[in-house]
Parts: sequence; structure tokens; C-alpha cells
Amino acid sequence: NAPALRHALHVDPRVKDYQDKDPVTEQLFSRGEMASVSNLFPDLLKHFRVLLYNGVYDLTCNYMGEDRWVANLKWEGQLHWNSLSLQPWHVSGTLAGHYRTHLNL
Repeated sequence: NAPALRHALHVDPRVKDYQDKDPVTEQLFSRGEMASVSNLFPDLLKHFRVLLYNGVYDLTCNYMGEDRWVANLKWEGQLHWNSLSLQPWHVSGTLAGHYRTHLNL
């Protein structure tokens, strides 16, 4: 939001200052966005490969909450999924993160 940075990025002066949280969006998400679609996931996982991705350094997204949500999700691979440890994910020999996979998840 610094004026010099906004100028360097050619941000139109009519554009509001950046906020990492929007009160309206936050209020809508507080209703439980994951709960609203959790009933769809067991069937989706039977027919499609699903990637759930988030960053550990993302201050807005709760990776621990998503991990807990998936652990409690009722699907055919739930027990095995919950027994898996996170595995290292490397890109060009450098640790880029961690993952786990089972069936279509």
C-alpha cells in the first residue's frame, strides 16, 4: 500500500488499498466453507483425482484445519489416509514441501 510501490506497479489510484482480509468474505467463510461441500467429496473421490493444496506460510489459509477436515472426511480411503505420514516433495533436488496420496486424493 506504500505510495511509491503502488506507483512502481502502476496501480490505478482508484484501486483501494490491499487487504489480506475482507470482512464480507471472512464472514461468509466463517459459516464453514469446507462443511458446505464435504458431502460432495466421497462421491467425487470415487470418480475423479482431487488435489488439495495449501502453503504452510500462507497466513490466510489454514493448512492445519484442512488437514483435520480431510482426516475426518468419510470416504473409502479414510483409514489408510490417516495412517500415512507426510512424504518429502523435492523439485530439482530441493525440498519444496510435503505430500501424501492415496487412491484419488
